[in-house]
Amino acid sequence: MKDKMANSIPHFVSQRSTKMVSFLIISTLLISSATAATPYGTFLLPIIKDAAKLQYYTTFLVGTPSVHVNLVLDLGNAFSWFACDISGYTASSTYKSVRCNARLCSASGSLGCISCSGPAKPSCNNHTCEAVAYSRWSDRLYSAGLIKDSVTVFNGYDHDIFRGPTRVPNYPFTCAGAGPLKNLTQHAKGILTLARTHVALHSTVSLALRVPHKFALCLPSSTASTPGAVYFGGGNYNLPSTVGLVTTPMITNPNGTAPIYTVGDPSFEYFVKLTGIEVQGVNVRLNSSLLSFDHDGNGGTKISTIDPYTVLHSDIYSALVGVFVGRAKASGMERVAGTGGFGVCFRSTGKGAEVPVVDLVFGNKLQGKNAR
Repeated sequence: MKDKMANSIPHFVSQRSTKMVSFLIISTLLISSATAATPYGTFLLPIIKDAAKLQYYTTFLVGTPSVHVNLVLDLGNAFSWFACDISGYTASSTYKSVRCNARLCSASGSLGCISCSGPAKPSCNNHTCEAVAYSRWSDRLYSAGLIKDSVTVFNGYDHDIFRGPTRVPNYPFTCAGAGPLKNLTQHAKGILTLARTHVALHSTVSLALRVPHKFALCLPSSTASTPGAVYFGGGNYNLPSTVGLVTTPMITNPNGTAPIYTVGDPSFEYFVKLTGIEVQGVNVRLNSSLLSFDHDGNGGTKISTIDPYTVLHSDIYSALVGVFVGRAKASGMERVAGTGGFGVCFRSTGKGAEVPVVDLVFGNKLQGKNAR
């Protein structure tokens, strides 16, 4: 298992502290918005934020008869998984195991085949494509069989109500026990991956419902009274005309970043090209090589829904702090003791002091102000 290092931008938002939600269309655009309008041909699921764990999770129905499950959203997991037995998903007339020689098995990146000696059920199948259940907090990888079953998404959202339940057949995922649930929010029983893979939910929705292969995240804040949403299918999201749209392209890390990967396969996570950081218009002098991928896939700038705050390489962090502290003191802010895991904290004197503006500069000069 390789330890990978990358600069991580969890929500990738502009002026996050003043906006209700952040909105991200993978491979298309990135903005802040409070709208939840749904275009024709778009399907969606709700997103709720756990304020204690700072994790985003969704809820849907799986199987026949349907079982209600909550799963944490992850842009970088190899497979979707949940604790099937714990969740009551022990029998379904629509589930099927994915055989070792199936095309989906090879497309999933599976490394082998797995069998189970117990009674046949979703969490126990013979001669089944091997999948792994894990999260970034797992102390190990949990091997299990890949299966398929129907899940329910929605085709409308009106006045905080998700409407028009729509069945999506053959969604691939794996069952797990309690082991990989370590440090997940108590409200969820697994992970729903939105990674760049053939077994991610956006891939299944696009294929089954014949909509464009795009998805978007509208993430709620900790204090949002209404849920956010993950949209599948692209289209016009009916954004307010007052919102200025800015874009930056996704880039591919040519080297794998998963705990287990095949040498030569690119990463299935999402990256953008960060080229610099500015504080009040002053460029922060940093080791620019850390912003690019090395031959092992380390480095670069990753978008994450799992990291609760922006995570920087220690050298980049030190350079940024050095410039920020000087500008903050010059503006009249008073430095105080660190708290809550943050090492550099300030208190406004209330005499016109202003927080220095931090700009993240990307390859096409897009700037995200005060990204958290």
